[in-house]
Amino acid sequence: MADEVRASIDAALASVIEPQTLVSVLDLGFVAGVSYSETGRRVILRLAVEDRRFACPACSLVDSLAVEDMARRVREAVGAALPGWTVETT
Repeated sequence: MADEVRASIDAALASVIEPQTLVSVLDLGFVAGVSYSETGRRVILRLAVEDRRFACPACSLVDSLAVEDMARRVREAVGAALPGWTVETT
């Protein structure tokens, strides 16, 4: 079962496309780590994105919104692949 869960997670991550590059977040290396518990039905995804600060407040806002959107789409994709599981991003 563990291989099936990991395959479902990987397939879900591969389906999340970063809109500016049209490449999956998995291929871009935005996912730094994946851990899961089958008994707890929980997935934790560590994203490799920095909390960057810009001199321009609008630039910081746009960047943080893009990161939040990517994290949301990742959670939704993995959640759809594993119904009933809790999915978290850090």
